[in-house]
Amino acid sequence: MILEDRRPLDAARVEHTEAALLAFHRCDLAHGGGRGRRRLAARLAREVLPALHRPGPAAVRLRMYRVAGRLAYLCGFMHFDDGRPGRARRYYTTALRLADLGGAPADRAVVLRGMSVQALALGDGRQALALARAATGCAAPAERRSFLLGQLAVALARDGARHDALRALGAAERFLDRATGPADAPVGVFHQAALLRQQAAVRDLLGDRAGAVAALRCSLPHRPPEEARSHAVVLGDLAVLLERTGRLTEAAAVWHDFLDLRPALASARVDAAFTAMRARLRPHGRQPAVRDLLERAADG
Repeated sequence: MILEDRRPLDAARVEHTEAALLAFHRCDLAHGGGRGRRRLAARLAREVLPALHRPGPAAVRLRMYRVAGRLAYLCGFMHFDDGRPGRARRYYTTALRLADLGGAPADRAVVLRGMSVQALALGDGRQALALARAATGCAAPAERRSFLLGQLAVALARDGARHDALRALGAAERFLDRATGPADAPVGVFHQAALLRQQAAVRDLLGDRAGAVAALRCSLPHRPPEEARSHAVVLGDLAVLLERTGRLTEAAAVWHDFLDLRPALASARVDAAFTAMRARLRPHGRQPAVRDLLERAADG
C-alpha cells in the first residue's frame, strides 16, 4: 500500500521539478520524443501530479502548478513527436487545466498552439485554425506572440487565406524582432530558425515552392546545434521540396545530412520521413546520386 505524501510542498521540491523540466526538454530536442516520453509520463503520474495535492504556501503551490503544466505540455508534445496523437491530446488537456489553475495564460496559449500543430499534422485544417486563433487570443509576451502568430500563419495558409496568412507571418516577424530575450520557460521557445521554418511552410502552402526552399535553407545555420530532432525534420522537409522541383541530386545530398542525424534520434516523425524518402526515390534509383543514397538507407 502506497501512503499519500502530505508533507508540505516547499520551494526545493518545485526547483527540483523545474530542473527535471529542463532536462526532459533538452532530451526531447536532442533525441526526439521517443527517448524520454515514458519516463516523463511516469514522473508526472507518480511524483509531479500527486504533489499538487500537498499543502504549502500559496506562491509555492502556484509555481508547482505552472511547472506541472509545462511538463504535461512537454509530455504531450513528445507523444505527438513519437506518433501517439491520442495520448498527446490527453496530456495537452491536462496541461490546459494546469495552466488555468496556475494563472498562466501564456502557457495556455503554448498548449493550444501545440494542439493546432497536431491537428494540422493529422489533416484537420479547420480544427488547426480554430486552435491557432484561440492561442493568439491569450495574453503573452513578445517572445511568445511570435511563436503563436507563426502557427496561425501556417494554419491560415492551409485554409487558403493568403492575405491573412501573410499578415500573421509579418506580425510574427515583428514580434520576434521586438523580443528582448528567451521565453521564461524552456517550452515555447522561439527563434529565427523556427520562424524561417514557418515562413517556408506558409510559402509552400501558398504555392511559392522556390521561396519555401530558400527559407528552409536559410533556417539551417540558425538552428541551435542541440536541436538535432528539429534539424532532421527540417532537412526532410527541404529534401522533399527539392525532389518536387526536380532537383534530385541536391535532394540526395540533403537526405545524406538527414541520415547522419537519424541514428541518434527516437522520433516517429523522423522515421516517417525516412520511410517516405525510400518510397519517393525508388523510381529514380538509376540516377547515381539516388542509387548511392538508397544503398546507404538500406543499411539502416
